[in-house]
Amino acid sequence: MDKIDLFITKKIYNIFNNKWSSNITEIFGIIPYEIYEKVGMYSSILQVLWMSTPNPFQFHLVPYWFTFTIIRILKEIIPRKRPGCFHKDMDTFIDKTICKNEKKYESFPSMHSGTSFALAVALMMEMKYSKNPHFFEFKIKQTTSKNTISIIGLCIAFIICIHRISKGYHSFFDVLTGALIGTCVGFISWTTLEYYKKMYEDLCEKNKKELLCKNNNISKSNNWSLKDWLSKYNLFKSKETKDKVLSFIIGIIRIILTIPILYLLIIFLTKDLFKLLSFRALHY
Repeated sequence: MDKIDLFITKKIYNIFNNKWSSNITEIFGIIPYEIYEKVGMYSSILQVLWMSTPNPFQFHLVPYWFTFTIIRILKEIIPRKRPGCFHKDMDTFIDKTICKNEKKYESFPSMHSGTSFALAVALMMEMKYSKNPHFFEFKIKQTTSKNTISIIGLCIAFIICIHRISKGYHSFFDVLTGALIGTCVGFISWTTLEYYKKMYEDLCEKNKKELLCKNNNISKSNNWSLKDWLSKYNLFKSKETKDKVLSFIIGIIRIILTIPILYLLIIFLTKDLFKLLSFRALHY
């Protein structure tokens, strides 16, 4: 099994490291993925905090967090050598510093492959099977747009897998396992949350005047706009409760949690993004 895995890994490594293909996986894989993952994560958290929306939580945050946790645990209990650290014919691109510490044994499974497929599959499910599909807070109505978003997400995830192999960070088996885990988590997490979201929507159809159903009614409205939402928004008047003290506490908590998220977003846009655009490979 290991021999077959190494054979396939070396073939992919050689194919995608020619003059014409050496930067393809960065341009069409790792760069758009990292931008979507980081900016998407921070903006999702902010949307959940400030707009009380379940949409980005469903197709972005939960799939990513669950996949990251599962793969992180597997990396700790199943040590496996990174190809680029133990095969001289595959060490051209790998960051040599990770081959000098314990990270050289964290090849199985591929984190990038897992999280990229989790995000891609959950997003595809949102586009294909949601009655009211959203890309964050943007409603997606056209079938062409839904298909385009789904295909782009899956293509980027596939290219991410090639990138991890072609730069010596993971073997074919590592990437395949990561992709399978991510696919399963993306599917299960989206469908599970969709089930409870439908239950909530059904209850709101019967109890339209309930306070907690106002957000659902607004999000379904064709007249909803960010401008209208901002004009009616009150930081210390929560839509979830009429209790003034509790509303005030919720407002304070939102401010406290927003500060570190904005800080991380600014750091990514001003520093990490430029490192990413310089084709500096990531190695988890």
